[in-house]
Amino acid sequence: MCCWGCGGAFWGVVLVILGVLFILSAVFHFQVPVFRIFFAILFIWMGISVLSGGWRHVGMGWRGDRGWRSETEVRAGENVQKEYSVIFGKGNIDLTGVTVKEGTVQTEINTVFGSTVIKMNPGIPAKVILNSAFSSARMPDGNVTTFGEYTYKTPSFKEGENALIIKADVVFGSLEVIGADLKL
Repeated sequence: MCCWGCGGAFWGVVLVILGVLFILSAVFHFQVPVFRIFFAILFIWMGISVLSGGWRHVGMGWRGDRGWRSETEVRAGENVQKEYSVIFGKGNIDLTGVTVKEGTVQTEINTVFGSTVIKMNPGIPAKVILNSAFSSARMPDGNVTTFGEYTYKTPSFKEGENALIIKADVVFGSLEVIGADLKL
C-alpha cells in the first residue's frame, strides 16, 4: 500500500497500461511518451484521492452512495437513490424491492475501474440504458457489450408507462444485470 491510499487495482491498471504502451512502441514503432502518460495518470489519481476526502486507507467502504475500493451491498426499496457509483471496488445493488406503482423510478449507476452486479425483479417493467467503454456489461438477455450503447427492456416494459429506468455507465470495469431468481 502506498502512502496515498491507492491499492493493488490502481497500480495493476497503471502497469497494464504502461506494458501496452511499451509493446505498441516496440512493435509498431509508435512514438508514445510512456513516462509522461504514467505521470499524468499518477496526477489524476492523486487528484481523485484528494477530491474524495484525502489520502486515507483502503477501508473507506461506501460513502453515501459511492462504493470506493471495497465490496459493498446495497438494498434499495421504495427509496431508490438517484445515483450509485462504484469506483475501484465491487458493488452489489439489489433493486428487487423497487415498485413502480406511482410514476417512473429513475436511477443512475456508474462503474469506473470496478465491478457492479445489479439485481432486479424481471416481473416489473424496467429499461436499462447502458453505455460502456473498455468494459464488460452483461444483460439478462445474454447480450454482452464491451464498447458502445445498448438498451435492455424487460418483457413487461411498455414505453410511456410507469417503469424502473436505469442509466448504467461502465468504464474500464464490469457490470452484470441479473434477475431476482439468481444469487448475487
